Amino acid sequence: MSDERILYKFLHYELTNEHPAIYLYCVGQKRSRKTAIDMTVKLVAEIFCPPYTIEFIIKTVTNYLEYKKLEYNEGKIIVTPIYQ
Repeated sequence: MSDERILYKFLHYELTNEHPAIYLYCVGQKRSRKTAIDMTVKLVAEIFCPPYTIEFIIKTVTNYLEYKKLEYNEGKIIVTPIYQ
């Protein structure tokens, strides 16, 4: 199993569609997207940073969030707002 696939599986189970980072990235503006990436990278780096570099983690997290945004734009997923 590739390194990127391992991180995708972790992100899939950790970042559900109700997670604030998914909402910020899919619905938010440019600064909200940066906040979502930073929040997610911090979460992933605490667990996976010694074997993987931070640049690899940032790239993988950004790709995953872009995938979620594409699913949201196509109507395949529904994200939950932060404040209800």
